[in-house]
Amino acid sequence: RPFIKENRPFTKKYNGSSDNDQHFGAFQLNYRYKVCQYYSIGLSVVYEQQKHDISSGYPGMENKHHIYTDHYFSLMVSNRYAWMQTRWVNLSSSLDLGACLPGRDNSADYENEFTRTRFAYQITPFSIRVGKRWGGYAEIGYGYKGILSAGFSYRF
Repeated sequence: RPFIKENRPFTKKYNGSSDNDQHFGAFQLNYRYKVCQYYSIGLSVVYEQQKHDISSGYPGMENKHHIYTDHYFSLMVSNRYAWMQTRWVNLSSSLDLGACLPGRDNSADYENEFTRTRFAYQITPFSIRVGKRWGGYAEIGYGYKGILSAGFSYRF
């Protein structure tokens, strides 16, 4: 999730402030339909989770402790162009566009601004898939799926 300004309590550091953040990678499920030899269109569902444990050092708010979990669900339409195809190897580029639906657990008064729907995207200039029916893939890109992505695929 690039360029998201987080609405986090106690983010400015003072004496006694501390953060303990746990970020997990984005999990994704993709389906693509091959329209013609080089072009496919599809749908991507992406989930990411972040856990925050923050203690305040703000003057007048010392020892205030806040624990919450952020969830990000993204749904995007995927456009992929395969610029090199062989029997075993496929090289391609893609652009995904859609919406991100964030949510927050265990929060106080920070829910309203944080949970509004955001524009989601993924720009992937390089992707490689190796295999026939079953295969593995790796992608380099930028956006809501992350910078590096790898996994398994199956062709119907």
